[in-house]
Amino acid sequence: MEVVAIIRDFSLDAVNELRGIIKKSVDEEDQFFLFDWFQDTFQMEDLDIKNYIDNVEEYHSHIVDKHNIDGEKFERILKRVHAVDINYANRLSSISECMVAFNEKIMDVADMINPSVITLEGTYYNKLSTEVKDNYSSAVLSMINNIDGLQEQMPELRDIAWYESALSAVGGFGVSLLRDSVEGIAFLPYAIIDEKFNTRLNENLNSILDGLEEKYISPLVTDEKWYYRGRATGDAACIVIGSAGIVIGFLTLASGITIGATGVATTSTGIGVILGSIEIAVSVPIVFVGAAQLSASRGIYDTSKKNYKNNLEKLNSSKRVDLDDVDLGKEAEKLKDGISKSDSIIDGIKVTDGKVNGKIPVDEFKNIREESIQNINSDTITLGKYKPMAKADGTLDWTIPGKDSYTVMAGDTTYFSLGNDWDIIKGKYNVTDDDMFDLFNVPALNDAVKAGKEIRFSHNPTAYGDCALKKEWQYLKDKFGYTRLKKIGDFWYAK
Repeated sequence: MEVVAIIRDFSLDAVNELRGIIKKSVDEEDQFFLFDWFQDTFQMEDLDIKNYIDNVEEYHSHIVDKHNIDGEKFERILKRVHAVDINYANRLSSISECMVAFNEKIMDVADMINPSVITLEGTYYNKLSTEVKDNYSSAVLSMINNIDGLQEQMPELRDIAWYESALSAVGGFGVSLLRDSVEGIAFLPYAIIDEKFNTRLNENLNSILDGLEEKYISPLVTDEKWYYRGRATGDAACIVIGSAGIVIGFLTLASGITIGATGVATTSTGIGVILGSIEIAVSVPIVFVGAAQLSASRGIYDTSKKNYKNNLEKLNSSKRVDLDDVDLGKEAEKLKDGISKSDSIIDGIKVTDGKVNGKIPVDEFKNIREESIQNINSDTITLGKYKPMAKADGTLDWTIPGKDSYTVMAGDTTYFSLGNDWDIIKGKYNVTDDDMFDLFNVPALNDAVKAGKEIRFSHNPTAYGDCALKKEWQYLKDKFGYTRLKKIGDFWYAK
């Protein structure tokens, strides 16, 4: 079998060759909108470079024609690519320097424990080598995550025709109408079954719809921003439809129930009415229709409201940047000046002058974060209230957790705790409780959700007023769409 290597060539000769192809295929070609759209959409639908190995120039010609990349657009894209190159180069250079420094530390440790220099028991060497290995693995993982994060920060580099944006918006609108309807109609029946039999029908339905959208819809989307604009607009329409359906369902339900009175008479004073009896007539078909409509409409309203919020967040985080809206020269300079430093953002928190949130030095912050998470490999995280141990005389010892403390109830599951260091960190770095929550609680929650951990509470987060526990539950609802707590045994599970 012949193996063909594909080299991505950005040399000056290759760029000039592309300029020539663009000039011939786009700039000098008369293109009528309708015919051009038909050709680009259907005749060049499945362009695969593997089919053009013997004639790459033809492949490039089809690509620039399909996406209508004229000379002006191409030059802007080149500038954008250059800015991205600067970003990658600076970030990777910083990462490389970190790894080189770490390697030097390992060599220093190796020299220190060389048997020719010092003699100790084998168990000591084993313990030390294990610690070094673990620290090295942690550093490598951190660097890998840093590299993975590069791509997430890179905007999409291509211009998109207005009709592609319009089609993406219309498609997003249609997807929301269909999805909100399916989820909404199934929501309440599934919720009842989930509650009764401890199943996850609603979650499974969401996962199935996510999978179908990812497989069949996402590959067709050419403008991510306008797609999510369409999704959010469709959700808003479904919210209105659901609200109207609730009103109509209630009126239908009410019309199926008739209340009457028999044996009516006035009192001797002529004031007031005496009812002999009350008759209630129920039209089962009408009541059934009204109840069904009310249930489905309420489900559509709830799911549309949740999806509207999620799609707005996706819209705001969409990576595509319109090239016309960007001063490429200034942006490249910003990248050169340091926006691309590897530690400019940690755990979603800005680093200023080498300090996270302008308060805590990066290395110290990383150490605190690492020490605050216990049993990190568990697939469940336990949140809750810290409870002190009660002594025999009735006094409380806050330095020792009680049996009902979340740190004890967590068992072998993951949990976040800074213990007595919480107040020490506040004083040392001059931060508030709110700062501490944003710096440490929030990243711990983000990591747990991203890792797919099941989230449970040892104490009901709604029962203790305004506290960190309540804020954690509110954050999970606002950020990740959790909606309810299910009590199972001694724990409340987030759903």
